[in-house]
Amino acid sequence: MMASPDTGRNTVRYLDESLLAELQSILEEDFPVLVSTYVQDSAVRVQDMQAALARGDAEALRKSVHSLKGASANLGLEVLTDLCRELEEMVMAGQVDGSEALLQRITGEQQRAVSLLQAFL
Repeated sequence: MMASPDTGRNTVRYLDESLLAELQSILEEDFPVLVSTYVQDSAVRVQDMQAALARGDAEALRKSVHSLKGASANLGLEVLTDLCRELEEMVMAGQVDGSEALLQRITGEQQRAVSLLQAFL
């Protein structure tokens, strides 16, 4: 899905629809279960990341963001995957301070991802 309002350059792919269509074809009736599991798990991961950041637990933050990154990549959620990768790299570099804004972007993007996935069903 091309989500940018312009039809020229700088279009952003929030969702790799061809990957999702392939998963849907392979999984058939189990595909909605995969999406439902992702929706629930991704919300928990975001909450875990927020809690880890609030208590200054860099390792818990890294684990949660790594998990969300992998699950998002598996479903073709490209922007969310990239944001998670960016936060994971910050945390691994010891740059936990200042990551609040990025986590806010991840939270918003997770909500967009859920909407996109549910619309795909």
